[in-house]
Amino acid sequence: MDITLSDSNVEVSHYIPDDIVFSILSKLSLKSLKRFECVCKSWSLLFDNSYFMTMFRNYFISKDHSFYDGISLFLHLVDDEEDEDVLYSLSGERFEKIVKLDWPNNYSFDILGPISFNGTLCLGHYDNSHKIMSWNSTTTEFKIIYDSSNSCFPDFSYNHCQVGYDHVKDDYKMIRLIHCTPASNGGISSFWEIFSLNNNSWRKICDKYPYSPYRCCNEVYMDGVSHWWESRKNNIYLVSFDFSKESFITTPVPSCLEDVNNRITPKTLTVLNGSIAFIVDYEEKNTFDILILGELGVKESWIKLFTIGPLPCLKTPIGIGKKVDILIRKKDNKLAWFDITTETIVETGVTTDDRVVYVKDLISVKPDNLCLNATMLNVLL
Repeated sequence: MDITLSDSNVEVSHYIPDDIVFSILSKLSLKSLKRFECVCKSWSLLFDNSYFMTMFRNYFISKDHSFYDGISLFLHLVDDEEDEDVLYSLSGERFEKIVKLDWPNNYSFDILGPISFNGTLCLGHYDNSHKIMSWNSTTTEFKIIYDSSNSCFPDFSYNHCQVGYDHVKDDYKMIRLIHCTPASNGGISSFWEIFSLNNNSWRKICDKYPYSPYRCCNEVYMDGVSHWWESRKNNIYLVSFDFSKESFITTPVPSCLEDVNNRITPKTLTVLNGSIAFIVDYEEKNTFDILILGELGVKESWIKLFTIGPLPCLKTPIGIGKKVDILIRKKDNKLAWFDITTETIVETGVTTDDRVVYVKDLISVKPDNLCLNATMLNVLL
């Protein structure tokens, strides 16, 4: 005989155990979690729950690290005895392969931006004149592509050259910040220009963005958007430029990142598993925090993901590696890796107190365009 249960005989529980809820929510993006805070009070307090945050962190750092494919480290050192600049390239899973690069000139230079094309870097030299140089670290091909001393416009200069890929129009683009002295009032005028490789021309960017003289050189590039931070009147902002939309996005940062009483808290902009992140260094405590951003333009979407330390040997954190470990500079100036999961330190065998630059090779986006590097860099002429 068949037995059929009526609705009245079935008890349906509307309660879902916290373990299941946390397991599901911990796999969501930070942007979604922030938006779900309004669902109920307990969800609005998720980031204050240590048990949930442990689950969220563990899943977050276990995700795919494909962003770091094509990433290299460049050590820019100054040889005091020889009075020349030396460049080292670090590659491999933990950047363990160290190669001294042949630098054919006695120039003091800076690497302009975190992007290379098929190994070609854009370098800036500032002495009696302003020079822009292209240099291929593999072939050692070197070329001066701009020299202000030969320019017909002595009152014209620019900085913040940044290159990116427009995935909508399948186009490589470059932005630059222009400074010029208007003939009318003798003041300084600043504006942004953008170059399109498809159109082979420069044009002014319509999207207005106020120029800050305190732009930080700390920049990252991810998914067609360049990011850097600026300081204005003791306030810190994350500035992002979308190469597809050709527009700027400004994101206020949490108060712990702001400059108070003109005292700057050391901070490093980086990328952690597909999220824009700040490493905030508290030197007096030998600790640092890692904050990640859930949504551009939304200050409330920042969360503190990790607090690392105290590490008595710590001088300063530098950036995040391919295995989501932290590259740090110790007080003896030795570079080492700090593993977030095991909290262990492994030295690299490199000692330096000079600048370390992360560079991503953009040729991987469009490998068939092998002449891209020469074409894009020559637009600076």
